[in-house]
Amino acid sequence: MSRTVSARLRAGLLVFACTFVSGTAFAAPASPKPFQEVQPDGSVITLYVRGDEHFNWMEDTQGYTVVRNGRWFEYGQRGASGRVNPNGLVVGRDNPRAAGLGKRVMPSAAVRGQSALRVNGQVVNQPGSAAPDAIAPLGTVKNLVVLIRFADHVGRSLPSVSDMDVLFNSIGGDPSLAPTGSIRDVYFENSYGQLDLVSDINPGIGGWITVSQSEAYYANGNSGDSTLWQALREALDDLDDVIDFGDYDTDNDGRIDSIAFIHSGYGAEWGGSDAYGASQANRIWSHRWAIQPQWNSNDGVSVYDYHISPGVWGTSGSAIGRIGVIAHETGHFFGLPDLYDTSGSGEGIGSWGLMANSWDFNGSQLCPPHFSPWSKTNLGWYTPTVISDPGEYTLRQAESFPDVYRIDQGFPSNEYLLVENRQDAGFDCSIPQGGLVIWHIDNEAGYNTEGFPGQSGWPANGNHYRVAVLQADGDYDLERSNNRGDSTDAHHAAGVDAIGPGPGNHPNTDTYQDGIIASTGITISDISASSASMTFCLNGCAPPVPPADPSGFSASAASASRIDLAWSDNADNENGYRLERSPNGSSGWSVIASLGANTSGYSDTGLAASTTYFYRVAAFNGAGDSAYAGGSATTDAPPPFVDYTAVSQSNSEGSVSGGIGATHDDDGNAQSITEQQSGGNPRKRRSSLSHTWVFDIEAGNSTTLTANAWSGGSSDNDDFQFQWSADGSSYTNAFVVSSTNSANTQVAALPGGLSGSVWVRVIDTDNSQGNSAQDTVHVDQLVIRVDNTPVTPPVAPSGLGTSAVAHDRVDIGWTDNAGDETGYEVQRANGGGFSTVATLGANTTAWSDTGVSAETTYSYRVRALKGAETSAWSNTASATTPEAPAQTLSLSANGFKVKGRQQVDLNWSGSTAASVDIYRDGSLLTTTANDGFHNDNIGAKGGATYQYQVCNAGTSTCSGTVTVVF
Repeated sequence: MSRTVSARLRAGLLVFACTFVSGTAFAAPASPKPFQEVQPDGSVITLYVRGDEHFNWMEDTQGYTVVRNGRWFEYGQRGASGRVNPNGLVVGRDNPRAAGLGKRVMPSAAVRGQSALRVNGQVVNQPGSAAPDAIAPLGTVKNLVVLIRFADHVGRSLPSVSDMDVLFNSIGGDPSLAPTGSIRDVYFENSYGQLDLVSDINPGIGGWITVSQSEAYYANGNSGDSTLWQALREALDDLDDVIDFGDYDTDNDGRIDSIAFIHSGYGAEWGGSDAYGASQANRIWSHRWAIQPQWNSNDGVSVYDYHISPGVWGTSGSAIGRIGVIAHETGHFFGLPDLYDTSGSGEGIGSWGLMANSWDFNGSQLCPPHFSPWSKTNLGWYTPTVISDPGEYTLRQAESFPDVYRIDQGFPSNEYLLVENRQDAGFDCSIPQGGLVIWHIDNEAGYNTEGFPGQSGWPANGNHYRVAVLQADGDYDLERSNNRGDSTDAHHAAGVDAIGPGPGNHPNTDTYQDGIIASTGITISDISASSASMTFCLNGCAPPVPPADPSGFSASAASASRIDLAWSDNADNENGYRLERSPNGSSGWSVIASLGANTSGYSDTGLAASTTYFYRVAAFNGAGDSAYAGGSATTDAPPPFVDYTAVSQSNSEGSVSGGIGATHDDDGNAQSITEQQSGGNPRKRRSSLSHTWVFDIEAGNSTTLTANAWSGGSSDNDDFQFQWSADGSSYTNAFVVSSTNSANTQVAALPGGLSGSVWVRVIDTDNSQGNSAQDTVHVDQLVIRVDNTPVTPPVAPSGLGTSAVAHDRVDIGWTDNAGDETGYEVQRANGGGFSTVATLGANTTAWSDTGVSAETTYSYRVRALKGAETSAWSNTASATTPEAPAQTLSLSANGFKVKGRQQVDLNWSGSTAASVDIYRDGSLLTTTANDGFHNDNIGAKGGATYQYQVCNAGTSTCSGTVTVVF
């Protein structure tokens, strides 16, 4: 390796100028993932790229600065000019620690500042500098997405426009393209539903726009600089021919509301070389900047601010890019600054906020962290609740609820604390440990001035971030650039559960604006276990007290089955309300509802008509209960009857004309259902119909189904069967409609006490092959009437008699004394209590019980039914069944040989047992089912004699012996 020092310095200065560059206003932080390079001697080294598009550098795995010198990677050393130069120590071969090098060697601030691109003498849109007003991120915002393909990428496989549409717009994401959610989802969740970011992908183009130059041309050796604007202008010109840019200026300020560019290359933020050999410097680093001068459309809409990200993931392959970087850059478009340390000496807020780390805690870009509460406040998505009173406070998880507290007490203007609850939920799906994240905000401080214990002069030197995470472990890993956040940063009961004033302990709640350290006296303590809802105490927790008593209780009947309750909520510290009911107001109290805090009313339903109910309600919290407030009310008397009409319908076979409302009234406006015809052979075709209505009814004394329905006439004698069901699956026939008279009305009784959902179905009675006429049933009115008139019980039957006519049958008979019964119930007893064995129709006077055994005594009783009402029981009558007749078993046997081996077929009859025993030569051969046949495959050769017998299994009831001789 023959290289002179002067040649090495010239090459190093060139490489350093290309590597440490700030060519854009805001950029994405570098990938946290390592990459590998190959030295000229063939050795493989592992490096990291650090920083962002403004300012980036390489480090080895130990944190030593690496500079490229020609084809070699060497360690860097800052010279007198403030620049970092290669020092001849080769990465992977030489030991930087032994050589006395320090870690993370940086160029001087003056050198870093010289690399920032400027417009009109000002660094464009650096944090705190002037920039055009961004559109408010509220409501629906249209986002124009422009897909740019570099000229040398024409042959590459790229995600389709439809795939990009999923990445940006799909609600809930996609298992493959956006497994945790889309860009739209990120902003909808973070804004608590206040921002719906709807993206149009290359509208009117249908594919990627190919620009005229290569990726390396636009990167210009700087990972992208103003040369890139040529590509953006070219793509915008193409779009200007096919779209109206005025559609994307909804606030009519002459500037596009939101725009994103997606390029066809791999992001330079990954470092190293990609699969096509393009180095980091010859690829585009994701960033947000402004086109100089602005581009103007034919419609008079200008594009100034923009952001750009890669459309593909990593440095090889064609997998679609991920949401992290795009979401981060979109945040810039809405006016947010970077909250990582762009100077490279710290990590800012790290992975605790999207504007500091789009890569999330695990580097996947699938879980872009939520915006910090400082960012959400600046975006107008909520206003923090200022607290100062001592006591306990509750915070729900920030991923689902806009909960954040602000503590101003003891702080100077523009300095305060923010407290939020962050959990592994929603897009915070990579947080290593949830808990309270406590932020120290000083809006007078800079974004890149990290400070930490052990730093010279700290904290009086005034060094601290404008937006800082007070890391619970006190390690200041973010400020020291040890990591981008870890599991010990959040406060919770299982870790660090308190933070208070200094001095000495860090972090603390002291004020530090302008390096003036003063105690605020603020203590946050008793932090609960990490969960979706957490509590803490501010300056101590006052002893809890029971809630104030409710008052003004009222109870009023709203119907025959409902009473409405109301009261005044006088408490401000209740956890909820407990509502109780009693039948008499003095005993039998039972809880009917546990209600949330701030409740002041309840409707009690499902009550009995004309009945008085007593109520009382009390507020409760952890300290105890309030006194009760209460009252009573009597439900209304029920109406004589209620006619219920169908609330929904479904059709599974046939066609329907007319809506469900046509069945509600008997007004001549009918709903018509016509059979559908199957296909196939005309002689084998069939017609069929099935239509269902659903009713919601309350119970009454009697229930009937009434239909004003008629047939349109049938050439093949097809009628229509109406059925009902209480479960939607098991149906009972109600009546058959065959009349063609439009005045035809038919009624069927349904069970008394029926309530809830009731299904009524009509089907055709004959859908056999050949029955193919398409008949129609018309339904003008279909109602279920629930009658609340008290029902008089039917008269009890009498004269019950029994007769044991066989060993397995008992006949019973009685006198029907009722003229209005709907049926009869028969009960039987056998040495124990009675149980129902049959439910029979009206006007029945006899029944045969065939479920009895021989030589057994049975007792019977009968009563009449009338809806839910029943008569008294009849007299009891008994009968004893006779002995069962003797069984005669007969057996036949047939012996034969198959290939010289013996088999016997046995056939028997006369057995009533479930199974039989088969004996051969006096020994049990097998027990088998009583199916009358068995084959005995003996398998022996030559001559032999066998004797067979068959018996009822386990008994001595047997056939005669049969002999088989071979």
